[in-house]
Amino acid sequence: MGILYAAIFEGVLANLPLSIRLLTVIYYTRIIAYRTLTFVVPFPGGSTAVGALGFSGALTAFGVPQNVAVSTALANQLVTSFVPAIPGVFATRHLIATEQI
Repeated sequence: MGILYAAIFEGVLANLPLSIRLLTVIYYTRIIAYRTLTFVVPFPGGSTAVGALGFSGALTAFGVPQNVAVSTALANQLVTSFVPAIPGVFATRHLIATEQI
């Protein structure tokens, strides 16, 4: 599907200079590759290990020490993915107990 999007955008941008068209194709090829990699190690909530790796890599690139960047990425993963599941368990139990689902 992503390749189809790149082909459509290439057709739309056909009247623009080659450099802009090339940048568009490279951009969409990068997005396709990233989306493919994000399905390698899935986590609850839609986040992935690849995303956490990118987050810690970006922090390291901005000068944050590596051990702090990794712990920050893992804490972010915990807060955004696993902590919201805790109230969800209780809510689901309540809905089952009251026969609403």
